[in-house]
Amino acid sequence: MGGGKLLHQLGSHQKTVTSLCMTKSTKSSSASVEESPRLLTSSLDGHMRVFELNSYKVTHVAKYPAPILDMDVSFSCTTLAVGTATGLLSVRQKKDRNQEDSRSSLVSEDTKLAPSRFRKQRVLHSNNFRYFLRGRTEKASEEDYVLARQRRARLAEHDKFLRRFQYQEALAAALRTTDPTVVVAVVEELMARSGLMSAISNMDIESLEILLAFLSKYTTVPKHSRLLVPVTHKVLDKCASSFGHSRELQQKVGLLREKVVAEVHLQESLQRLQGLLQPLIQASVR
Repeated sequence: MGGGKLLHQLGSHQKTVTSLCMTKSTKSSSASVEESPRLLTSSLDGHMRVFELNSYKVTHVAKYPAPILDMDVSFSCTTLAVGTATGLLSVRQKKDRNQEDSRSSLVSEDTKLAPSRFRKQRVLHSNNFRYFLRGRTEKASEEDYVLARQRRARLAEHDKFLRRFQYQEALAAALRTTDPTVVVAVVEELMARSGLMSAISNMDIESLEILLAFLSKYTTVPKHSRLLVPVTHKVLDKCASSFGHSRELQQKVGLLREKVVAEVHLQESLQRLQGLLQPLIQASVR
């Protein structure tokens, strides 16, 4: 107010005004024109506004994340301190344009001398194939943790045939390994896929000889007998017509029969022994 008369009324804030600051008149750096003083206001709405006192227009607005409780400006009008209700203290400092102009002039002189140093770096985007090649030439430092590339597991020959649903070739490849664990695993997989009959049907004489030799050797082994006994029955039923074409097949079948007969005699002897020991064990318990 001047002489008791209302000059202007400010209503830019939505909540209570908490602080008022007045800046002194300064000269513009672009021209020797003296700028009018400014009025700085802060409010609980979180806004800080700068008014020009000649026309009372808002020249600058700053938004803070919390209600502003207090605000002050340095005597040189270069530093602004704002305190909020959350305990945040914001300090802003005005940039010195004279120093910036001197720095920019130095940079421009350096660029004239060595323009390659200040060449603008090209930004790669995903539509450029070089975007996916970035970082390949970078070397890991001592503090970096290097992840080894996961190697693709190499499939065995029988696994490749199983993936292509070639059951007969898979069984033949497993028999060539002469590893009972591999052969039993392939036979279990064929039985799970209901492909055992298609694997043993129309087998050539050589593959059939290898299969019978494997069955005669491992059918009586206790850990494989539960699986291989029904497989042996299926092989004998399916390939019975091929046994008369080769003497080797007949010998393999005879060897298999001898193994089975010996195993049956062994089991009968064990049952008789068990029958003799059971009364003795019961009598000792009583």
